Amino acid sequence: MHGLMAAHSEDNLEVAMIRLSRDAHTVKVYSFRVRDQHVESPRVETYKATRKAILAAGGEPLEGTEQDVPASALDPDGHYKRVNTGWGNLD
Repeated sequence: MHGLMAAHSEDNLEVAMIRLSRDAHTVKVYSFRVRDQHVESPRVETYKATRKAILAAGGEPLEGTEQDVPASALDPDGHYKRVNTGWGNLD
């Protein structure tokens, strides 16, 4: 558990550094799939995340799904969760 907590802290630090960096206004996030021990096939998560956050969680980034988003839109875990608005805009 200690190793998992350390990885989590490193991810939080990475997100904080991205947010504070004047040179990094956007960051790439990816759709990804994760294996569930109770399900035969992997599932695609409903949100995107940074490559580092995906790999730390044991997931697999799906190439070709990358999207540049504002670094400030990430949660502390490096996840990008957009509100589903159907066909409408978020504004």
